[in-house]
Formats: sequence, structure tokens, C-alpha cells
Amino acid sequence: MHSETERIFRVLESYNANLPDDQKFWNNLFLWNSEQQGKFNIWKLLVSQGFVGSTKIDRAIQHWQDIESRGTPTVQEPYQYAPYWRERKYRVPSYVLKQRANVYQALAYFIKQNLQNLEVYEISDSRHTDYHFRVYIILGQTLDLDWLCLMPTVPDQVRLWYNRSLCANLEVLAACKSKNSNTQDLFEKVNKILARLEPIIIYGYYYGGYNYTYKHQILCTISSNKTKAIKLGLKASGMFAVDKSLSEMISYPKGEQVRQFMQETLQGCRRYMFSFWESGYAYDLGYTQTGDWLGFKHWFWCEYNP
Repeated sequence: MHSETERIFRVLESYNANLPDDQKFWNNLFLWNSEQQGKFNIWKLLVSQGFVGSTKIDRAIQHWQDIESRGTPTVQEPYQYAPYWRERKYRVPSYVLKQRANVYQALAYFIKQNLQNLEVYEISDSRHTDYHFRVYIILGQTLDLDWLCLMPTVPDQVRLWYNRSLCANLEVLAACKSKNSNTQDLFEKVNKILARLEPIIIYGYYYGGYNYTYKHQILCTISSNKTKAIKLGLKASGMFAVDKSLSEMISYPKGEQVRQFMQETLQGCRRYMFSFWESGYAYDLGYTQTGDWLGFKHWFWCEYNP
């Protein structure tokens, strides 16, 4: 560890040690050692935290369909949190689900035939969720060596007060364009298929006055860089957001003092937020001149209690 990194880390460690015992479980120090872990980025962060695993494209496609057929992000176990199909205000007729199944088959076939170097991942926080919520993303490369990323919108039951996106982030999607003709053509063809899959209302925690729903939709983003394609997908889906102010740190003991210290000693300070539906994480981070990242990791959890 670089000497300057160690100095800053020790100061942050002293702040964290002064937290009340009941807050230490939810708030932890974070260190990214660039010498050992390489250059920091959002995708590497998710992988390093144990949230990412490899899987197959058919499993991802089936999972997207399962969300629609259930009308909930997960199987309702160990207890029911939303109305069953016949009791729902928002429900999709069975013939529509069959039509959508055909579209999903067409989407899978198109991806397999037209994209190379396919990578499929499952993103989950299975350690801290009751319902084993999962997000599946599909990556593929075009002949121009650009990357396409497909993933669904992601609900956020925990941090609704942040006005996080409950449907697709259209601004991010509108900015996705490629100067390479092959990539742009494939991107437009994928979106034509996705246009046949109109957004569907899905129930989150609904009983007990929660009344939470969101729009399930499959999105596609593109970039010449694989990590950026993923980052755009995460932003467009509502799973990932950035706050450059570190404004929420003031709610913690000595939060304003810690924030000032970080902004004076670290560069690019910001909060990275990830949603896993009923759980979520925030990373208050900044980086040193040597490329190490330091700060705090916060865990949030929505305990369903109707």
C-alpha cells in the first residue's frame, strides 16, 4: 500500500471506529489497492464484492420471462408480498405472455446469430436478501468490436426517497449511438425486437401499504468499451446511480467532518449506489494520486413488515 494511501486510510479508520456499535454492521471501510487490483471501475467493483457470476444466455432469457409470468421480481417465498395473479389490478393476459415468449425466442436467436464473444452474467446480493433477487445481463461484440449490453430495469424498494428511476432511463438510452455502421445497424435491429416487448407493470412489496410497482423492460446499450457498455446499462436500468456531492454523509456521526477530510485529501469524491431491489449499497469514495480508492461502504435493507 502506498504511504499516502495508508495515512488516509488510518484517518478514515479512526472515524469508523467511533461509530456506534449498531451502525458498524451497516457501514464499513473500503479500500481499492491499485497495485494489487488494477485500475478501478464500476464493473470491477461489482465483481470484487462477490456480486457477479457467469451463466448462460438461455437462463437469462428465461429469467426475464419468469418475472413477467409471475408479475413479481422473485418467487413469493418465504411469504407472500403481492397479490396473486387473479387478484391483481395489473395483470397480463396469458395470450400476451405467449406472444412475448415468441419475441424472446426471436431475441435469443438474433443475439446468438449476430453477436460474438457472448458473455452472460448473474448479478445478485444473495447473502443479504430473503428472496434471492437476481439481475441477468447479456454482453456481445459486433464485427466492429463494439459491445452491446442487454438487461432489464431493476426495482429499488430501499431508496425510494432518492427518486431513483422506476422505469428505463431514456436519457441514457437516447445517448447510445455508434459511428460504426455494423454496430449501429445491429443496435437498431435489437431495439426493434425490444419494441415488441412493451413495459409491463411488476409488483414489488405491495401489501401493508407499501403499494410498490415498477415497469419491467429489457434495455440495450452500446459502447466501444465493454465496461462502459455495462455501466450505461446499469444506469439505464436504474440499478446504478452516482451522487457527486457526498451529501448523505452528513447524516452519520461526524459526517460533515469526514466529508470535508475526504474532499480535501482525495480526488473525484462521489457516492456510487447500487440497487438489488430489497437491498442496496452505497460507496462513498475518492481516489489518491496513485490511483488507490478509499472511503466507506454502506449497506441498506428494506425489511418487509406489513
